[in-house]
Amino acid sequence: MLGDPKALGIAYPNYETCTCNYSTNWKLQGVVIPKPVLAQVGLDAESGAQMSIEAGVLILRKPGKAVRDGWAEAAQKIAASGNDGLVVGEFANEIDSTLVW
Repeated sequence: MLGDPKALGIAYPNYETCTCNYSTNWKLQGVVIPKPVLAQVGLDAESGAQMSIEAGVLILRKPGKAVRDGWAEAAQKIAASGNDGLVVGEFANEIDSTLVW
């Protein structure tokens, strides 16, 4: 358990269904979600959150990995192992002889 739900302003102790207060400001409006609830689903300020609306429901998810996340490290491992030779080999294009370098 992440603490007293009443102290966090949450109506239900299981955190799966909770009632949160809706706040308005002169420029901002939103829902305040307690930090322990965000931590329970793995959301934090560093990783951020992916927000979407599906069938009228606001959904927050952990963002997916970046498209090429980890590629640089994997390439360095391959190069260090000496297994980074060309697979297909070099081949020329038809216009290569006309290119000026």
